[in-house]
Amino acid sequence: MHKTIARLAAFSYLMMFPVIGLLVAYIGLCDPDTCWHLALGRWMFEHHALPHVDPYSSNISSYVFVNSSLPLMQHEWLSDLFFYSIYSLGGLTGLLVTTAALSCVSLVFLPTRVMLRYRTPRAVIILAVSLTVYASSFRLWVRPESLSFVCMSLLIYLNELARTAKVRNFTIICALFFILFTVWCNLHIVFIAGIGYLLTYYLIGIVQAKAAGRKLPNLARVGMLISASLAGTFVNPWNVHLWLYVCKLLHSPITHMNKENGHMMLSDIKHPTFIPLVALYVLFWVIGWAALRERGSGARSHLFPFMLSGVSTLIVVLFRRLTPLALLMKLTGISRFYEPRSGHADMSYVYETPLEENLRRHHVPGGPAINWLGLGFAVLTCTGATLWLVPPQLPAPSRLFDPPYRAMDFLQQKCPAGRMFNDSKFGSMLTWYFVKPPDIFVDGRFDSFDRPLIYDYNDMRLCKSGWQSLLRKYDIGWVFFPPEAPLIRALELTSGWKEIYKDDAAAIVVRTED
Repeated sequence: MHKTIARLAAFSYLMMFPVIGLLVAYIGLCDPDTCWHLALGRWMFEHHALPHVDPYSSNISSYVFVNSSLPLMQHEWLSDLFFYSIYSLGGLTGLLVTTAALSCVSLVFLPTRVMLRYRTPRAVIILAVSLTVYASSFRLWVRPESLSFVCMSLLIYLNELARTAKVRNFTIICALFFILFTVWCNLHIVFIAGIGYLLTYYLIGIVQAKAAGRKLPNLARVGMLISASLAGTFVNPWNVHLWLYVCKLLHSPITHMNKENGHMMLSDIKHPTFIPLVALYVLFWVIGWAALRERGSGARSHLFPFMLSGVSTLIVVLFRRLTPLALLMKLTGISRFYEPRSGHADMSYVYETPLEENLRRHHVPGGPAINWLGLGFAVLTCTGATLWLVPPQLPAPSRLFDPPYRAMDFLQQKCPAGRMFNDSKFGSMLTWYFVKPPDIFVDGRFDSFDRPLIYDYNDMRLCKSGWQSLLRKYDIGWVFFPPEAPLIRALELTSGWKEIYKDDAAAIVVRTED
């Protein structure tokens, strides 16, 4: 019986890998922002430099401009270059396969190793990691944040190694922290979440040590780790200016105008990833309840996992798109329930159950052989899906966005004269599909544009008060938006404008009066 259950558990662990490959194949290219990431990567690859002036939109100016001696602050430049390099070698399939492999590393390989370090029961690891994968599946996109999830997972793993490392090994780990943040701060601006994690982790550790009457964490070591991490964040083309930009971005309302940066809403309950998210929280509280009932163990001994889980929950609620990052933190919290405590009963392996013994013998989860086998499954599934099930397109159609492929072909042949006013997603596509695109009014880089311009963009596209005056102010000669957009409907009823193209995905309206 136990052998059968162990085989089923091993099978469920292995199944996570092809599921990741299949999910990435289907949704990995659904985000139009991938277009401008690749376009900027292509520009840097061709020019062997960072752009001092944005090659696609003249509206990107003061918000991300540093000074004449520094390049424009395209703060995800290393991710853009990485993705374009993969694309140039393996095309869109290569991008999807790479993203699937990165997702396996960040959501399965490294979290499993962390949990095994604390002797977390293998059945618990399989269940917790599986739920994390399914709850995070809506963010398995070809975007810089996929690299951030790898960096966060690696940071958590290295941080756990640092807790028990000897002096020589600790020095090496400090150097690795420096390298990690040097790379991360050039990949994605979410590196600040890594700094936040370290500060939160050790602050909670101090609180728990005080509450439980234990020895405080080695503050000298903590200081060295955080100092090495912070030092790495200054190794970028803009040095301290990157941090100044981060501070400006954090309090900017533009950041929150983009719905995907928003908080969790009631509509998320209907999303298929919501059930595994709730199930993971239920698992956490069941394990926490069992830990609190352990003889000789009080609530003060478990402050760390509960407080870390609280921070994780706050991130999920306030920044839904960062759910994978937050759940990596929650997995760490689950594993800490099984940490042996001096003077208390050890919850982890007082005895080894037959199920645990069989899983250990099969090296599930976390065994090198089964991990490599699983990674192979992910790669093969992703590749096969792109060949026979869902041929890759950039961007791929989804229920949220219908890419205007035919309209793009029309514009390649008959691009109107004058200044364009465009949908932001269409703008992202123009950066990639046109060798020399028209001056793009706005694209998916909302944080890169001046705040007044974004407000005006919203007023014009939604036809709010004064929208016609704003079109004249910006000298708009033609408009490129989805056909159901309020602006398109309004212009169809406005004299001096003529519709020259329309299909189910896009409409193009040009000004006919001088």
